[in-house]
Amino acid sequence: GIHIFSYSLLPHVGDLFDGGIIQEAYSFNQPLLAAELQTGSNGSGLLPDSFSLISCDAPNMIIDTVKKAEDNEDMIVRLYEAWNSRGTITLTLPDLFSGAVLCNLMEEKIQVLDYHEGKVSLPIQNFEIVTIRFLR
Repeated sequence: GIHIFSYSLLPHVGDLFDGGIIQEAYSFNQPLLAAELQTGSNGSGLLPDSFSLISCDAPNMIIDTVKKAEDNEDMIVRLYEAWNSRGTITLTLPDLFSGAVLCNLMEEKIQVLDYHEGKVSLPIQNFEIVTIRFLR
């Protein structure tokens, strides 16, 4: 059959980590989509200049999934370590949640995490996949 594909050449300095190649590949394959936001009768219709649902302080961590939990209104965040390194990471998000729990891939509780003022820190291992449930 007919196949259609896209590719990109990205000149960069240094190795794939220094060049941000993994992040650029995600941006290429999953481009940011804009959507018009509808406001209710009591909304001003004004949005802040910038907003981040979640961010990570470690460039070696790739936030892969942000979704609603399968069993309730909690938010699931799945990320992975992409550079074969370890350390402690901190995730920052709006202070909309009552807590955070480390989970397995089935979204089952493993350990309660220290979540305070929209921040949670945890140790990560080489190439580890991490799933965190933020409690509503």
